[in-house]
Amino acid sequence: TANRIKQSGKIDKAITQIGRKIIVEAELALELAGRKQGGRR
Repeated sequence: TANRIKQSGKIDKAITQIGRKIIVEAELALELAGRKQGGRR
């Protein structure tokens, strides 16, 4: 689940929070999580 991924800290470097906005760099998050690149979009 999303909560487990968040708590694992694996993608912390890809997440930035400015006030109430949370910005996630998708490419970096996928890379840090160890997902394969490519596939359907």
